[in-house]
Amino acid sequence: IEEDAVVGETPPAAGGRRQQDNKCLHKKKNYQNSYKRRRRKVPALPGAFYFLLGCSLCTLLFPATVARTSVLVLSISDPVAGLVGSWFTWKGLNLAWKELLPRSNAPLSEGGPSVAGSLACVAMTIMCTYLYIPSDNLTVALSLYSRICIGILTAVAEAVGGRHFPVIGSLVDDNLLIPLVVGISICWLNTQ
Repeated sequence: IEEDAVVGETPPAAGGRRQQDNKCLHKKKNYQNSYKRRRRKVPALPGAFYFLLGCSLCTLLFPATVARTSVLVLSISDPVAGLVGSWFTWKGLNLAWKELLPRSNAPLSEGGPSVAGSLACVAMTIMCTYLYIPSDNLTVALSLYSRICIGILTAVAEAVGGRHFPVIGSLVDDNLLIPLVVGISICWLNTQ
């Protein structure tokens, strides 16, 4: 112990160590910031990847009629919902779900799901199920109410797919979610 040391004064070695610690913290913050910046530059997987993954999973998991119907719904209902929603929004006649349900804490980006797009998705899903699963089908039978229920579930899957919610986080892309929801719904609501 040095006798000349003043009370409250830190020894030179300790002060030097504090400066080094501060430099390390500064470097750590810079590294974290650069990591965050680099992380944002990494592109997300394209929608086509999720489309192919959803179609592949449907082919593996469901019977042929159900898998074809699921892929048809994904191929027709999702784009039609986007087109109809965009057209009605362009005409000024559309209402976004985030405007209709303001209590929802889900931060939706601009161009999110709309009421007109969801209604178009329901209508196209009902038409697709009638196209591939006619009323006289021997393996899969669906009533009108079952088809409407499948349409509503598809519209919900299309609206929430790929969105970020505070409690549950981000959901998978709608191109993966829609065919799985349709396939599970058809198998669940099958009356035969």
